Amino acid sequence: YTFQNKKQLLTTLNNQLKKTMDNVAKRCLEELQERVARNMYEHYTPTVYRRTIDIFDSISKTEVIQDKNEFLVAVYFNPQKIVPKIYEGAKWNAHADFWGNPIEAHTLIKWLEEGTNNKYYSHEGYEFFKDTVEFIQSNLNEMVRTELINLGFTLT
Repeated sequence: YTFQNKKQLLTTLNNQLKKTMDNVAKRCLEELQERVARNMYEHYTPTVYRRTIDIFDSISKTEVIQDKNEFLVAVYFNPQKIVPKIYEGAKWNAHADFWGNPIEAHTLIKWLEEGTNNKYYSHEGYEFFKDTVEFIQSNLNEMVRTELINLGFTLT
């Protein structure tokens, strides 16, 4: 790169950092998807309800935005992609209670993450979010370093 002034340098660096954070966020999204699949979907085959893959499909990320000297991006469960499904004559609905009332997505995610203990359906938490956070905390610096190197930076 050749820069005519400080502004060009900062613009180029900011664009490269934005690409870096976007790629790191994509990797974090993939890690969360992997843990949802492994910890929950592959853990057992349901016998009392029909499985959807809405939780997996809801995992999303925002665009990277720059706020002064910070780059912000989020990986999250998009509640608009977790759609209640009412099954006529079935005992269990998907993402809804027995009477067909939707269960809020954040409540559903909390039950899946932390587990439930009730007379209808009790289970241990799947801890997919906890496992992903631990992975990110352990690997974030290396993921950023790898992405910067992939973009052509030389780091010592």
